Amino acid sequence: MRTPSLTRYLLVLAGGCTALPHGPVGSDAGAGGEGGMTAVGGSPGRDETCSVANHVEVPLELFGEAPDPPSVHRFGDRFVLMASGSLTQSRAAELAVVSWQGVDIQNQLALGGLCPHDVCTNVLGVSVLATALSSPQLLLADEGTVVSMPTYLVQAKAWDSSRSDPLVTPLFDAHIEAITTRAAMQSSRDAARAVFAIGNRDDPTLEAIEVGPDAEVVAPVATLTLSATPWDCLAVVPTREAGAVSAVVAKESGTEVAWHLFELDRDANIVFEARATVPVGDALGYTDCPTIVDGPEGFHAQWVSAEGASVVATVIRGEDATSTPGLASFEASPGILAGVTFDELWFQGFVDAEHRGFLRFHRDGSPGLPAVTLPLLPESTVERRRALPALLSVEGYAGFVTYELESNRVLEELRCP
Repeated sequence: MRTPSLTRYLLVLAGGCTALPHGPVGSDAGAGGEGGMTAVGGSPGRDETCSVANHVEVPLELFGEAPDPPSVHRFGDRFVLMASGSLTQSRAAELAVVSWQGVDIQNQLALGGLCPHDVCTNVLGVSVLATALSSPQLLLADEGTVVSMPTYLVQAKAWDSSRSDPLVTPLFDAHIEAITTRAAMQSSRDAARAVFAIGNRDDPTLEAIEVGPDAEVVAPVATLTLSATPWDCLAVVPTREAGAVSAVVAKESGTEVAWHLFELDRDANIVFEARATVPVGDALGYTDCPTIVDGPEGFHAQWVSAEGASVVATVIRGEDATSTPGLASFEASPGILAGVTFDELWFQGFVDAEHRGFLRFHRDGSPGLPAVTLPLLPESTVERRRALPALLSVEGYAGFVTYELESNRVLEELRCP
């Protein structure tokens, strides 16, 4: 097993284009009769196509016969795959770190101390980290020992292959109320820390804290104030330095919401704040929480209605907190917002009757460059649930994607205009 050259990184659990033929000899990259990705939706010129810059495949059976697909995240030149199922039932987690050369690390962690005296607490967030020796760790935020019902302490726990009992760090002095509490956790894109956010729906004040390896608190608590209560849809969006905390406040009209977003730096300072009014709400059929992604210039949130319409709101860094957001509306949603490359929104969905891929639109909703068409992918069944294709992250003109073939999981870097 190779030793990774990257010696300290944080891994937290919290592509449309003509592509060159790819896949190692003997792989199933051509499953379904397709030899690779193609651009659809027009006749792209030479400068409108994407190419595969890096490609690796790992067996779907990497973690044995796991009932659900592992989560996949990209951090630098590596990817982390985590298969955990129900942590409180298995009390174990399996991790694999993958580079373009293959699987670098594969560990199974025994999570001793997760359920003291066989009493399991509520898990609020899960992350994966690595120490300076490149030994993956599991970071978990949970409700600690009950102090007085119904309030609980919040703590972080970290395990690695050298310890079965976790390192434990209290995260907040105050207690939380279990029923109306919302929590979320994600890592920064530079893999240096995790951002954990928590709040009570009936209180306009949220708290966020940044946690590093060995469950060490690496920045002070940030206090974030919303415009009203009740609120919901708490999320942490990974950014280059730390993360952005997002929440949604419904307005009485039922036709608008206030989308709040607070971007934090590595010292937990608020470096950008938005309080955008978006024309969605229960009365218009928008009852679900938005999908939120970080872009080169700001943040983008997609709401999808029960009837299949879609609205994407964009807030730009540096603008006033209450500035009117940019809006793109679709009578029929093009798919799930997956990422943003400069002026283009990328949606994961069907590009034709059989093929999934990534459809590209400008931020105003007008058609963009030709969509990415993936190979014909195997369908999910009751016996075997398949993961949907995902755009893991975007850097400049590069998009990092993953999708499942019949027996392998593909990880690719696409270079796109």
